[in-house]
Amino acid sequence: MKAKIIVRNLIFIVAIFGMYLLWEIPFINEHYFLSFGVIYIMLLLLVNGRIDGKLNRYLVGKLSHKSN
Repeated sequence: MKAKIIVRNLIFIVAIFGMYLLWEIPFINEHYFLSFGVIYIMLLLLVNGRIDGKLNRYLVGKLSHKSN
């Protein structure tokens, strides 16, 4: 049971890192990234069941900070 939780968290971390890398690639425009990010987060919710509150707040803060 514990191993399953660890694997889910690893998938989640890798996915967020992937989104960060996509954001850093300059030739991908913002709208594509944001729509892709929303789909990605929905898939993660299905896989993971929930999003950690602190991590979620951090991501929202980072995305809103980046777009300003």
